[in-house]
Parts: sequence; structure tokens; C-alpha cells
Amino acid sequence: MSGFKWAAIAAGCSLVAVIAAANMALLPPANAIVPAGDKLAHLLLVGGTAWLVNVSLYGRRLQVGRLRPMTGSVVVGVLIGVEEFSQLWLSARTFSWGDMAMNLIGVLLAAILAEWWLRWRLVEPITVPSDQPSSS
Repeated sequence: MSGFKWAAIAAGCSLVAVIAAANMALLPPANAIVPAGDKLAHLLLVGGTAWLVNVSLYGRRLQVGRLRPMTGSVVVGVLIGVEEFSQLWLSARTFSWGDMAMNLIGVLLAAILAEWWLRWRLVEPITVPSDQPSSS
């Protein structure tokens, strides 16, 4: 298994641990540590996890009508959306459209950055040997 797959698994487990700790009210409010820290945490945790999953899947895509989103972004986006809406029924948590927006922005940025990174890392430049005549 590649290093990115292990990193994606670790990031997913870490995200689950952070969510579980937040659901049990074991974490201090992120806004008390950094201004807008809650929104920044949503963006970085969800986006970072989506980026690692996208890269570990080598940019695999789903076909959804005319759209072809990255599989990792869809999976992380759906799971985190379910988690965010579940907060409507948890007394220790509060649902927020702002948090949901930052989650989705993180997932979208992750797809863009993963696409860029995969192209940069996996595409080799095409070279034409100099001893072959050009076809002009």
C-alpha cells in the first residue's frame, strides 16, 4: 500500500477521532484559540482528508451526468455532510451552514489541488529524439 493510502487512512481516522471528541464536548472551542478557528478547522481538516483520499486514489473519478467529480471528494463530502446534519440531534453540537460551506469549500479545493498535484507528479514530459527527422 502506498504512503498516500496510509496517510489517507490516518487522516480519516484522525477526522473521526476529532468528530467523536467534539461530539462528547472534549475539545475546547477552536474560536477561543484562533479567530475564525472553527471555520478554518473545518476547511483544513475536511479539505486535507479529501486531498489525501483523492491523491491515494490517483484522481479516480465518478460519472454523475455530465460531471466527473473526484471519487475522494464525493466520498468525504457526503460523509462529512451526513456528520454535519447529524448535529441537529446532538445536544453537545450545533449545526451551522457556515461550517457546511467551509466543508464543501475544503472538498472543492482538495479536488483542484489534487488534480494539479497529480498532473505535476505523474505526467512526464514528452521528448522527441533528435536523430529522428521531423514530419513537416
